[in-house]
Amino acid sequence: MMRSPDFMKTLLGERLGNEFEQAMRPMDSLYPQPEDADTTSQQLAKMLAEPIPFDYCPEEDSLTVWRQLQPPWTDWMFVARYCRKLSARLLHTMFE
Repeated sequence: MMRSPDFMKTLLGERLGNEFEQAMRPMDSLYPQPEDADTTSQQLAKMLAEPIPFDYCPEEDSLTVWRQLQPPWTDWMFVARYCRKLSARLLHTMFE
């Protein structure tokens, strides 16, 4: 499940723009995983491909209230689409 800090990483992807891929390249060496586990990049790509926030509550408009986000980041559908795009970019970087 995607937690608020993960959501902030998504916003970071927005801020990095074209530098996102370059910033993500060393992730696996910086955050090594056990040999029989998915790499950090694989785990992040999976979470971004299917974002499921555990602290999002549409009834409470929690994206607007939480950290005072501004549109379009207050629209969960926009955020989910953006996460999937970041996942694709990360996967592309992994297989370059």
